Amino acid sequence: MIAALVILAGLTSAGGTVMQTAKDTAGNSYSYIQNDPFDTRIYKLPNGLTLYLSRNPMRPRVSVLTIVRAGSSDEPADSTGLAHYFEHMMFKGTPRMGTLDWAKEKPLLDRISDLFEQRKMEPDPVRKKELYAEIDRVSGEAAKYAAAG
Repeated sequence: MIAALVILAGLTSAGGTVMQTAKDTAGNSYSYIQNDPFDTRIYKLPNGLTLYLSRNPMRPRVSVLTIVRAGSSDEPADSTGLAHYFEHMMFKGTPRMGTLDWAKEKPLLDRISDLFEQRKMEPDPVRKKELYAEIDRVSGEAAKYAAAG
């Protein structure tokens, strides 16, 4: 998938390449570049998320890369680690998938969310560090219920 994105970036920056548009069998619009060796489709979802989809029949598996504008260069000084936390939260369980015991995991995830809100509002730097340590501790506990893979 990374190779597809690198090649796609190269194709779009090499002059003369034009983005085309089409519809898939479900009627969803997507963009693509003619002669892209990975046949990458670029979907723009209503929520603003851009999805790059390419198929590799030689490796029948699913790979997901999530890139958000929440990296360290975009984080507020008082919220460092947000991108890393977001990365972890993207793979947390739901009542039906990705969890070993949702009834035990859900309250811990709620607690983590509450602690982040408290930390955001806390003016005292020492207390902020204490809250972050508690977030880390509860996250470790919640990780016991997340299904691997």
